[in-house]
Order: sequence, then structure tokens, then C-alpha cells
Amino acid sequence: MAVFVCGGWLLIHSCPAAAGESCGVEFTRIAAGGAHTCGLKSDGSVVCWGWNDYGQATPPAGTFTQVAAGGAHACGLRPDGSVVCWGLNYDGQATPPAGTFTQVATGLVHTCGIRPDGSVVCWGENDYGQATPPAGTFTQVAAGWGHTCGLRPDGSVVCWGDNCSGRCTPPAGTFTQVTAGYLHTCGLKSDGSVVCWGSNSYGQATPPADTFTQVAAGDKHTCGNKSDGSVVCWGDNHSGQCTPPAGTFTQVAAGGGHTCGIRPDGSVVCWGENDYGQATPPAGTFTQVAAGVWHTCGITDDRSVVCWGYNYDGQATPPAGTFTQVTAGDDHTCGLKSDGSVVCWGWSEVVIPASNCTVTICGDADGNGNVTASDALRVLRKAMGQDVSCPLSVCDTDDSGDVVASDAFSVLRNAVGEQITLNCPPVG
Repeated sequence: MAVFVCGGWLLIHSCPAAAGESCGVEFTRIAAGGAHTCGLKSDGSVVCWGWNDYGQATPPAGTFTQVAAGGAHACGLRPDGSVVCWGLNYDGQATPPAGTFTQVATGLVHTCGIRPDGSVVCWGENDYGQATPPAGTFTQVAAGWGHTCGLRPDGSVVCWGDNCSGRCTPPAGTFTQVTAGYLHTCGLKSDGSVVCWGSNSYGQATPPADTFTQVAAGDKHTCGNKSDGSVVCWGDNHSGQCTPPAGTFTQVAAGGGHTCGIRPDGSVVCWGENDYGQATPPAGTFTQVAAGVWHTCGITDDRSVVCWGYNYDGQATPPAGTFTQVTAGDDHTCGLKSDGSVVCWGWSEVVIPASNCTVTICGDADGNGNVTASDALRVLRKAMGQDVSCPLSVCDTDDSGDVVASDAFSVLRNAVGEQITLNCPPVG
């Protein structure tokens, strides 16, 4: 099995297409899991890419109508309504019950599906009760790390499982839009009011009593586009991210410590944290804007993508082509192209598979001119939230006589719970 350091992530698979290239593959749906991604192609087949240590990126043959990716497993809905799962099955999350379903949703280590009669059935880990749904009918279900939420036919939301920070306690009412921040969630109700739940340490879950057309949740703040076109924000304002300028906007996007909005003339205005230029948009007209943690991207009137701000991992260097939607994360960005394909760039670059492309991806993460163990270790430490500017070190964990990328990979696999015996203390 080959080990590649790709865009700052350690990829354990052969890469059939270069990051940033779609190779003509058209998807109708895409689902991102723990460290793998699956896509439903226009012909009904499913292809997956990314980590495959448990077979989670090796879907079975045949056609599907829906695909969902979990922590280290994936499930697909067949045209006959049956569910098929593959990948890690330690807690039975990849062993669906018999019968037919209309939707399937995968969490970290559990899975849930909706039956034709509207009832929900779950399987897999149930430490927090996340696989014990309440009675009644549902029209949609979503599974998280340790909790699950379902949408009732009347538009109300019901959640069960781990209730840390109140994430399993949605308010009553019907919703037309939901947006999730770091530890809080906000929803736009059918009457135009906004309600939020979850962490409220900075007031990010306490919206004003106004009427809105759109709401956007950032890291620890939230902004809403009011019916009169003005923007109002609430929550953490240490960098001025909750102090929007006067005037009207057609869209608002909340990032880590900054916020951006599109004016009626198509220009973009940003406010808040600007350490990396993430709040200094270029001139021009835009149709959509997306704010990440330290960078921002927008679709221009010619449908190309332009990004600005932090670019250490290439997250602000979009590929050429035309796009219909863009979304910005922490250190990576993804866009939906006009032909239906998905392209991503930056740290944890997504590699889009295609039968007509064969490219091996490698990357020098620490800039020393070679792809070595320190590159893989940098990825590990970044994933664990540690300061990667400190000296990196790793030892010979597999007794090969050399310290190579596979040694750092052993540390990584041990950190995520796979039983591997190390010949040295875990790095940290």
C-alpha cells in the first residue's frame, strides 16, 4: 500500500487523478466521510477515494440512488430500496437490517435509515443513545458523531444521542434553512425568524428578534440578512466580525473571525479579522461568496472562482474553470463546476477519481525538498491541532531500520484507535 503526502494530508491509496482536476467525471451527489469521500455518478454507480484501510473507499458494483459516508464506513441506497454498506464494521455500523429504505444517513460509528412508512431504524454504536430513535414518522434524518437528528413531516426537528452543548436540543417550529457553526447551529424558520441552539459562550446562539431571508453561522458568531437587505450579526466580536457596515446585501457569509457580504451591485465587502487579507476582497462583481476560517472565495460574474487571504496550503489558489457554487473550510476549499464535477484545493485536497486519468500525488509538506517522515508527521500534528512550527520528530516504529513515512503513519493509525504496537512513545 503506497503512502503519499498530498496537499497536507496523508493519503493511503493510489491517486487516479490529480487534485484540482475533474477529468470529466460528473457526479449527481457527493458525500464526505472521516478521511474518505464517495460520489454518486450520473450512471448510478458509486466511486470513492481517500483512506481505504477498512475498505471504506471500495464500494460494491451496481447502481445506487443515494450514498452516505461515515467515519470509516459508507452506505448506499439501491434502486430496490435495500441498503448496502462497506468499510469498518466494528460496532455493526456496516450491517444494515433487511428491508427497504427511502434514505440512509451515516454518522461516525452508527447509521440510520428511513423506512417507507416514515419510521427511523438505526444500527451501530449506541453509547449515547444515538442509535435509538424515537417513535413517529420522519421525512429526513442526519447522523453526527454521537447524535442523530430527524425532520418530522410538520417541519419540526427531533434529536437524540449525545447532547453536549445542547446540540441535541433543537427548538420547536418549522425551518427553511439550517447553518452550523463550530459548536452552535442556527435555523431560519418559515416565518423569517432565526433560532439557534448549542454553545452560546459568546452569544452566538442568541439571535435578535428580526425577520431574515438568510442566516450564516461562523466560528463563534452568526450573521443574518434581514428582509430589508441589511445585515445584523451577534456573538464574538473581538475583531469586529459582528459589526457590519451600513447598506444592503444580497448574501452574507460568516467565517472564523471575519464576515463578508455581497452588495446589490455584485461587489463584496468584508469586515472583521484581516491578519491574512481575508477581509480585503478584490474589485469586481460576484454572484456568491464563501468565508473560511482565514480565507475567502467568491464566484465572479464570469463564473470563475477568486480567493483571497491565508494561502499556506493552497486553499486560496483555485483552479481554472467555471463554477456554480463554492464552499470554504479551514484550510481547504471545494467548488461545484458547471459540468457537475467537484474540484477541491488546499490542505486535505480531495482527489477526484476518473477512469481516464492516472496520476500519483506526492507532496513536500515541510518544504525540505524531500517527501519524508516529517511530512507525514506534520500532517498528523496539524490534524491533532498542535503547533507544526515546532521541531518535528518520529522514530522507527516498524523496525525497518529507517525512519520513513510509514512510521509516521503508524503513529497516526494508533492515534485514531487502530491497534498498532509502537517501539517508541507516541509523538506529541
